Amino acid sequence: MVLALLAPALGAAGCGTDNTPTSSNTSTSPSVTITETFQGTVAVSGAAVFSFGVTTSGNVTATYKSMSPATGATMGLALGIWNGTSCNVVIANDNAIVNSTVIGTASAAGTLCVRAYDIGKLTATQTVELSITHF
Repeated sequence: MVLALLAPALGAAGCGTDNTPTSSNTSTSPSVTITETFQGTVAVSGAAVFSFGVTTSGNVTATYKSMSPATGATMGLALGIWNGTSCNVVIANDNAIVNSTVIGTASAAGTLCVRAYDIGKLTATQTVELSITHF
């Protein structure tokens, strides 16, 4: 499974002169958006990691919802692929504050992870709340 930066999809259309109308009986079910909330603590020079499953390909968004006691702290926020023991970071924001997001795209169902971490600016343990939105 691959988690990649959100990028516009480029499509190509073939050229031809066949204007015969076609129909399709294929129906698609809309994907259900799932929102998960994680809470934890990040010690000075430390990190908190949470794993979560995605059921299909699609966008994945991680957001810092709150931090305390230093509500204006700058920390790291990352999305990655969970390998069973650690989070292999794919996308990171090393200057995240409350309401900062990291957005990626899961190419298939699998287990991903979000990582909140000190970037060397914390002076005390920080309690964080993260929101993850995915399919």
